[in-house]
Amino acid sequence: MTLKITHIQRVFLIIIIILVFHQCRIKDHKCYAQSYGLAENFSGVVLDKFADSTNHNFDAIIIRNNEKDIKSYLFDGDITSLYETIQIGDSLVKKEGDLSLMVYRNKSFQIKKLDYGCESPS
Repeated sequence: MTLKITHIQRVFLIIIIILVFHQCRIKDHKCYAQSYGLAENFSGVVLDKFADSTNHNFDAIIIRNNEKDIKSYLFDGDITSLYETIQIGDSLVKKEGDLSLMVYRNKSFQIKKLDYGCESPS
């Protein structure tokens, strides 16, 4: 008995393989973004925020950190929409190893939690 696979079955099988591979890559990106977020460490004032056209239009901020301006992609992959709430002039504090972000604005203070959707611990 010979097993015959039709053209439609081949296409369907290829689509399934692509979807499984794509899901693995999405999970990997989420966990990579989370590990990047955990590694970030800064304290400063937001000077600018923008979609960085030189780096896949990732959400970026420029922070004045100890008299030095740094670019951060902390919000790339964050699923909380925290980036949209950050304003130029806000003071931010982010400690390495923590996904909490302290936001100071107009004499008020809030602690926000970044979430990258990574299900495995980093």
